[in-house]
Amino acid sequence: MTIVPHHGPIDPLQEVMPWARHYVEVMNWPIFVLGHAKTTLRNCDACYVAGPEHDREQCACLTCHGFYAATRDLERLERMLRVGRSSGGGLLALRTGRASGITVIDAESSGDVVDDGAGGNLVTGLDVLDEWEQWVGEGRELGRTLRARTRSGGLHLFYLTGEERIKSRGRVLPAVD
Repeated sequence: MTIVPHHGPIDPLQEVMPWARHYVEVMNWPIFVLGHAKTTLRNCDACYVAGPEHDREQCACLTCHGFYAATRDLERLERMLRVGRSSGGGLLALRTGRASGITVIDAESSGDVVDDGAGGNLVTGLDVLDEWEQWVGEGRELGRTLRARTRSGGLHLFYLTGEERIKSRGRVLPAVD
């Protein structure tokens, strides 16, 4: 899951919907809505108690099941934004992975301490991107791609991976997911 950057007060009709329209119509991205503190919106009561036979991918409930609710239907997205706004949220998020064919590298602006033999060194994800080949080896450079600044000052790099399965492993390098 990747947060699509947004700043300031959220008005789903005047400010966020043009971005949603762009992501769906131009980028062909499946989008869903996050609530307060970048958390998924709450499942309805029926989905909350549903057993393992409940198909999250096919569920017709508006905002249930987090990223499974991702859609390219703008009317549905607008309704989702209204629900998200009523719960103190309303951030747009992109469904990543096989379902969308998109993989995102998330470079944090905050750092991780890396043992450098002299007591540690604070390295941010942005530092790692600047020195990518030193971290992953010569000839393994990052390709040109769409980039977006995150709310915290980090950076998301978007890559088309199609049907290829890319395993999400959390930290893959210091301050990089």
